Order: sequence, then C-alpha cells, then structure tokens
Amino acid sequence: MKRIRYSLLSGLIFGLIVLTYCMFTAKNEIAIVVGLFCFLVFSPIAYFKIFWGIKDDVGFKEIYNADINYSSRANHIYNGISVGGKLYLTNSEIIFQTNLINFTQKHECAIKLTDIKNVEFYKTLKLIENGIQIENHTNRIEKFVVPKKEKWMERINFKLKNIEKSTIYNNVYGS
Repeated sequence: MKRIRYSLLSGLIFGLIVLTYCMFTAKNEIAIVVGLFCFLVFSPIAYFKIFWGIKDDVGFKEIYNADINYSSRANHIYNGISVGGKLYLTNSEIIFQTNLINFTQKHECAIKLTDIKNVEFYKTLKLIENGIQIENHTNRIEKFVVPKKEKWMERINFKLKNIEKSTIYNNVYGS
C-alpha cells in the first residue's frame, strides 16, 4: 500500500510540474489535459521503475529508546557503496539500519560489542578522515561515515572498557 501511495505522489508531483509549465507556455485547457495525462502515465511507470522486484523481507531489529546510548545519522560502506541510514550504540551492540531512501541497498548491520577487536578512524578515499571502522575478531572490517566521529570513538571505547571490566570481574569472582 505504501508503494502505491508513493507512486501516486510522485505521479502527482510530476503532473503538477508539467501542468505549471504548460500553463505558462500554452493554453490552460491543454495544460490541464497534459498534466492529467502525465499523472496517469507517470504513476504506474514510477511504481514499476522504483518498486518492482524490491522485497520487504529485510526485518530490522526493533530498537527501544531505553536501550540506545548514542545514535546519529551515518553512512555504511556496503559492497563498495555508501548507504545512508542511522547508527545506534546500545549496551550490547552497534546497529546500522538503512533509511527509506536507500530501498535498493536495504540492509542492517549489527556488531556485538564483545566481537569488536579494534576501532579506529576511517578515511574516505584515503583522504578525508570522517568516519570510524570497526574490526571484529574474524578480521572483518565495517566502515561507517559519521558526524562527530570523535564522540562515536569515545562512546564505543567507553563501552568496550566496561565490557572488559565486567569480564575480568566475572572471571575473578565468578558470576
């Protein structure tokens, strides 16, 4: 249902743009007919061009506000492409979820804090230091372009130190 609404909305916007243009350049009767025609033709084209073959089977984890320690918009470097979305830091993991605009590269990336081996700054195109990269114990590296990268690094390292302290405590006192 959402896809149909978006297709109709895009057709309506295109039809209104054509209508406005035609009103200034042609007769009003012609403008109305052409605008209506563009709406009726562009809506199904938009549906098939944009949404055909896209599956909604990517089920994102539900993240509760109480679990979020820090979050911001971010880009995940996924298959060599920068995909926009939101990055969350919780008590147990870092979660990236794509936004609505990136429906063709829709995905979720979840990294457990206990699996993190190394966190360091990331340079886009090896020039601009504007992100963080997270390496896990299997040497897989996930890269994220984030605003306030220093704050992200500080928060992640704080969480990792707390995990280390609790692990040491559990090993010594056995829980």
